[in-house]
Amino acid sequence: MANFFSLYNCCSLIFHLQLLFLSLRTNGAAVDDICNKTKDPPLCLKGFATDVDGRSATADMKTLATVAIDVALAEAGKVSLDIEDHLVEEKDRKMFNIYLQCTTFYFHVTDSMGVMMDDWDQSNWADYKKQAIGIHADVDGVEALFNNNSPFADGDRLVGIFADAMVLIADALMT
Repeated sequence: MANFFSLYNCCSLIFHLQLLFLSLRTNGAAVDDICNKTKDPPLCLKGFATDVDGRSATADMKTLATVAIDVALAEAGKVSLDIEDHLVEEKDRKMFNIYLQCTTFYFHVTDSMGVMMDDWDQSNWADYKKQAIGIHADVDGVEALFNNNSPFADGDRLVGIFADAMVLIADALMT
């Protein structure tokens, strides 16, 4: 009996999520508009293309705001794991401390994205934007530790471009 109710609840949730998705569908112009305003439009578009459920292709600005968090959070998770691998293997105390600082920066990045989801739920675009600016500062902090030549540069660049995109999305939603 419990399995039936669990299955029913799961199916009901999926159905309602699909309805929500369909109600938010528009066209792909939003992602193009945002990415074309970033410093690296091809990287931005490539990042949005990794959206596993394809929401970015048809998203309006509000949906794009959450897709941007999802994609950036996935990349930040990969970078965090890479940093932890370096931290565990590092024998030099100075480099160990640098990797430790990187973990702090990426903790802030992922924490900020959690706050941004709350801001998204409340349509609090000014705070969403502040968090995105903070994310970019944290990514820049990691790069500064390595004089802009970190072993995490590719991930930092993508997270940074998405932080820029999130600022632009917030600006569009505040107008």
